[in-house]
Amino acid sequence: MTDGVVCGYLKLIQKLYLPGSPREISTIQNILQKLQRSQEGWQFADALLQSLDDKVRFFGALTFTIKINHDWLGFTSPPRVTS
Repeated sequence: MTDGVVCGYLKLIQKLYLPGSPREISTIQNILQKLQRSQEGWQFADALLQSLDDKVRFFGALTFTIKINHDWLGFTSPPRVTS
């Protein structure tokens, strides 16, 4: 996952904490939830934890929680996160 892609997702996360229309918030949530459940979710979560923004780091921790709950039983060995 490139820095530019991560930066785009960071902006979406930050938009969740700003006033917005319910439709816009729902769209952002759907985009982010799809990424959280994707194979790239592990790398995404790791990248978010590097942020200085508390809200973004929280979202990174939440993403790891989702990945563990969603994917863990499918692993035969522990996942490796590469930066």
